[in-house]
Amino acid sequence: MSLTTISREPRGSQENSSATCYFLSETAERRALGAILKKPALLDTTFALLTVDDFGDDRRRRCFRAACELRDEGEPVDPQTIASRAATNGDVARLEAWLTDLRDGAVAAGITQKTVAELKQVTKKRKVAALTDKAAKRSRAGDDPDEIAAELDSGISELRYNPTEETAPSQRPDMPDLCLDGRLGEIYQRRLKTFPLAYAWITLLVVAGVMLERLGAGLRTNLFGATVGPTDSGKTASMEHTCRVLGMFDDPRLLRDAKFGSGEGLAEALANVEPNAVRLLAPDELAHLTAKMAIDRSSLAAILNTAYDRDVQQGGSRGRPFTIDTRLSVMGGLVEDQFGDNFGAATIGGFYDRFIFGLCPQPSQYLYRPFEGRAEVMNPFHMPINADVWDARDHWVRSEGIKPRVATHALRVAYICGAFDGRSELRAADLGPALEFARYQMRARTMLAPNPGENPDAKCAVSILSWLQQHAANGEWVSRRTLHKGIHAERVGPLVFNRTLKQLAFNSEIALNAGEKKIRLVKAC
Repeated sequence: MSLTTISREPRGSQENSSATCYFLSETAERRALGAILKKPALLDTTFALLTVDDFGDDRRRRCFRAACELRDEGEPVDPQTIASRAATNGDVARLEAWLTDLRDGAVAAGITQKTVAELKQVTKKRKVAALTDKAAKRSRAGDDPDEIAAELDSGISELRYNPTEETAPSQRPDMPDLCLDGRLGEIYQRRLKTFPLAYAWITLLVVAGVMLERLGAGLRTNLFGATVGPTDSGKTASMEHTCRVLGMFDDPRLLRDAKFGSGEGLAEALANVEPNAVRLLAPDELAHLTAKMAIDRSSLAAILNTAYDRDVQQGGSRGRPFTIDTRLSVMGGLVEDQFGDNFGAATIGGFYDRFIFGLCPQPSQYLYRPFEGRAEVMNPFHMPINADVWDARDHWVRSEGIKPRVATHALRVAYICGAFDGRSELRAADLGPALEFARYQMRARTMLAPNPGENPDAKCAVSILSWLQQHAANGEWVSRRTLHKGIHAERVGPLVFNRTLKQLAFNSEIALNAGEKKIRLVKAC
């Protein structure tokens, strides 16, 4: 590490405080800024956690700030654009020439997290020096020593935050193999292993449930399923391949890519179905469905909520009455970053609770392959349910903390798997995979919470608190920029984001550091 107390920059860059000048990693700062000029994409990867405070020299600090602003505005990041924004006293040409030399001598490929760590360490030293300088000045001024100590302790506690933890790639396990059950589990292992288990198992269960007839059912077999993950992670392809494996791709029971603008439109589509009909509503992207449910006075949410538990329902207006007599399942995908907004205020009255979720593991990469092979030959049939199954369900709820609705999902899953296995009876001894599935669903729900906000400020507040509870639940400090990116605050705009942060801090739900550049969750909330 190269430390110096005097900057070697052109005159005009010496505007730092005395504490700042004590610690200056000139080599690392020059390497970082040169690499950014050479490859601006590093701002969002290697240097994603760097802030203006990590540059001890004023000129390089101004250049880094300008580079970040240009990146955020979608403008080119180069010596000319940075110089035009960062130069003082009209010295644009001189600064541009200096930046050009810095870029031409940089080697972006040689920049690693070690450079970031070096800058962060020197930043901490500068901040410690500034804190002790301030404490000494207050002490000489005769301030209360307890107040000085409290301020010093608060500042030091902030510095204990380790930003390198945020640079670690997100790690999230897949659904455990213990959830797999019987013939359907074997089909996944043999035909669908190119997909995350969380995706393929959810779609297998939902589609398989549609293949069971309504008559003679010991337990309802319709399910509402959602695969949740980033774009291009295989959500649509897993549904397509599953339908082909089970021979359901062209089956009339599958309402593939079906998108209805209202509950009445759905009722009309189901008006002339066969007796004891079973249908799978598969709109591909569930966002369309939830958006229509959010329309004022929409009946879609009520119709679908009822459909989970009952096959026959009536409604409509005086001039357009309707009757639905169909066992309805629902299956689709959701982009994880938009989950809270998709399951918003219009859907928290029960629709969210009726779903089983498959959460994409991280890291994960899906590479498309065309479907090969023939459909499996399947002959599922209904079976009776032993009374000990209900005792086992009660034990899950009372002893395991499984929510009753999740326990219901798990029993339906166990029944579907048993039907495809040809079991003579569903017993408590068969419920091991179902219990693992219920446990997984409970874990998934801690990461996939609906956003009940009804205006931009409320939605932003819920998103902030949910993100902090998931990523920094123990009160760790996180940078404002990381939080902004994590909740995609650009969708609500800077005014709403900033206003919401201040309001949450006023309510003591979060804490902001002195410069309002870092945020942490207040544990009491």
